[in-house]
Amino acid sequence: MAGFAIALLAAIVTPVGYVGSGADDEQYLAAARCWIAAGAPCIPHSHWWTRWPAFAPIALISDLFGESRMSVGLGPALWWLAALAALAGVTNLLFDRRAAGFAVALLGATPVFAASAFDPNVDIPELALQLGALAVAILAVRRQLRGLGFASGVLAGLALQARDTSLLFLATAGLVVLLRGRFDRSKLLLWALPGIALAVGSEMLVYAIGSGDPLARYRLALGHVNIPSAELPDGFHSPRGPLLNPDYISSWKREAGVLVWWPIDPWLNLLASVRDRALMWGALGAAALLGTRLQPSWRRPLIALVLGAGCVALLLVYGLAIDPKPRMFMLLWAALAAATGALASSAMRFGSRELALVLVALVVTNGIYVMRLYPSSAAAEARARLWYSRYGTSTIEIDPGAASYLTLLPQTRHLALRGSGRRYLIVTSAAKCEAQVRPLPGHAAKGRVIDEVSGNNPHQGYICLLEYLPPRG
Repeated sequence: MAGFAIALLAAIVTPVGYVGSGADDEQYLAAARCWIAAGAPCIPHSHWWTRWPAFAPIALISDLFGESRMSVGLGPALWWLAALAALAGVTNLLFDRRAAGFAVALLGATPVFAASAFDPNVDIPELALQLGALAVAILAVRRQLRGLGFASGVLAGLALQARDTSLLFLATAGLVVLLRGRFDRSKLLLWALPGIALAVGSEMLVYAIGSGDPLARYRLALGHVNIPSAELPDGFHSPRGPLLNPDYISSWKREAGVLVWWPIDPWLNLLASVRDRALMWGALGAAALLGTRLQPSWRRPLIALVLGAGCVALLLVYGLAIDPKPRMFMLLWAALAAATGALASSAMRFGSRELALVLVALVVTNGIYVMRLYPSSAAAEARARLWYSRYGTSTIEIDPGAASYLTLLPQTRHLALRGSGRRYLIVTSAAKCEAQVRPLPGHAAKGRVIDEVSGNNPHQGYICLLEYLPPRG
């Protein structure tokens, strides 16, 4: 329970929640709203809208209780809890309960995971289903129960519906099973295949009935590269698709700004990113300092877990050529948390209690400290409510990016869009709001900053209220 308490503390230090303004959560909220308005699932028009596990809970909860920051955040929070519970299950089955507690605390305090706890996203639902499938598969082999083998396949099939990248998870998991041997017991996992077929086939049937195209999901997924990305250079073009394409691999913007050599830059930037580096360095430190204390029977499952997750990460970067941001490697972070937890638990049993506790505490403390530095979306919304109350919605216009960021406030829907000539303007800004003060079409004068508040969009640092006064005389 202590591990879950630490994870909750990291998540609520700054409960980030919905961000919008071009982030993926904008798409998931739009899909959930469509489901609510239609009273049924909507035919997707982009690959984001095919990832129904990410937003179906949001649609259900918001439909029952009304849309609010709390109802929109509750669906992701349930997936967040499921992911931690599944990680605890896998780690406990492979190692022990103490290792599971450490793993939950380590992953829960990793900022890239904690910041997604209340934000509509697909990363954590996919992870929860992957880890759930893994936990049930381990139980199936140990208890030799076909029903559990089938259930693990259903969960794996649902992970594919969360995001198609789970195909790499399935392929790697199958390879690990083959390499580990003991086919007399692991052959029971063949029952996972009809489970996967049921989940995938059911979705294809729904698409066939709803749109006439059972492969609609996969066509949208393959066509997503045609959507412009701000994470690629202006004017970027490659004559080939992204698969195995060094043009994409070398061109993605590096989050931490580390540029050494494009084949290794993704990993150097992950090691430098404030959102995951404490866990990565903590895992490396645990391997170096506590590796000799590892219980011998844990060595094979630990190596299999880390190498399997590492293989998925490598295929994501070099095979699918995805944008190598920390959020894309949730399975790797879960595996490193489990491995570090196992090393710490084993070390405590064999005489290195203090060192193990200090190492875990350093990773957890760093994560919570970083989460404290995140600006709060809720704080920006509170300030916007004050603006609406003080100046009235009939006198305010809003930039589309700010409208997306503040979309959970009902009053935002009554504002005119930028360019209507109203006296006050709400915009987002990467720099201090003074940088946004300039003559605008539809306004009579240059304007001035009335108020500003730190936002939480990864691309926009401030929410600004500007005033444009008419010229004197």
